[in-house]
Amino acid sequence: MPIIHAEIVAGRPWEKRQELIERLTAAAVDSLAVAPESVRVIVTEVQPHHWAIGGKPKSLPTA
Repeated sequence: MPIIHAEIVAGRPWEKRQELIERLTAAAVDSLAVAPESVRVIVTEVQPHHWAIGGKPKSLPTA
């Protein structure tokens, strides 16, 4: 049973998260020759001020 973990910055619409889940599932089905029902996808949303690129937060927390 493949388990795929994806971490994304919070704030994207539900439809985009669903599309990501569907595409990751399809990729696992195609590349691993498994049934879609066996694929698990876990999407974790991270607040922008907890996500850093090059040592700098993506955004600063608001009060």
